Amino acid sequence: MQILIRYVPVIPMWPVIAFLMLCGSAFAAGQWFDIGLTELRLNHYERAIDAFSRAIEEDPENYQAYNNRGIAWSLEGEYDRAIADYTAALEIAGASAEVYSNRGAAWFHKLEYDRAIEDYNRALGADPAFFKAYSNRGAARFSKGEKAKAMSDYKMALEIDPDSVETRRQLEWIMAAENKKTNPGQTNPLKDKDIGFCIQAGAFLSMKNAQVLTKKLADKGYEARVVPFKDRSDKTWYTVRIGNYASRREAEKEAGEFSANEQISAIVMPGGRI
Repeated sequence: MQILIRYVPVIPMWPVIAFLMLCGSAFAAGQWFDIGLTELRLNHYERAIDAFSRAIEEDPENYQAYNNRGIAWSLEGEYDRAIADYTAALEIAGASAEVYSNRGAAWFHKLEYDRAIEDYNRALGADPAFFKAYSNRGAARFSKGEKAKAMSDYKMALEIDPDSVETRRQLEWIMAAENKKTNPGQTNPLKDKDIGFCIQAGAFLSMKNAQVLTKKLADKGYEARVVPFKDRSDKTWYTVRIGNYASRREAEKEAGEFSANEQISAIVMPGGRI
């Protein structure tokens, strides 16, 4: 699930922090906000939260400080706190497609798909061309089993951003699954390269455990994310996935190297990034 993070160039932060603590609050709010963005970029979520909190103390009307602290809380797996910050940001800024979409992503990770869809609807009301709201709403609808609506959202997203490989592969994966369901005797018209694959590095019943592994892999340079799903017994699992590969062969090769390097048993999953 995608959230928006505004980045600044990476520079050493703690000498700046020490300087700010000596200088007082005259210009600290903007500086703390910039520090928070940099710490967020470095995956230092606790430090980012602290910096955004200081920015809010200096300027309680800084809605982007609330928004970005919400992002940091989300990346820590603290979705209720993230939702509270996004809501505070909306109370200050009014209708913001970015913030609505971020709050929708938090609801999605709590498996509150209806609430996620409501926020994506609000995001599109604020900005009808907001690509991520269509793409993320498609993911929420797919998770609810509303495949036709999900495909419609992915198609709308691709009209806005035709170059989004992630969205195109998710749409094609759904189409392939539906074709197999309705025409079980026919060959799947979509090849492996169209569907896409990823590597699953772990599956947990605890979101916190999944977040720990995700951060560990991200710190090593892997493109890691948490993908929740419910099994047939309605039990929620939090899977950790990395990469986005055009073919199963490529994914299996990378999975073998990943397992050897990290001493983690990995499997290849279809569908690319969700």
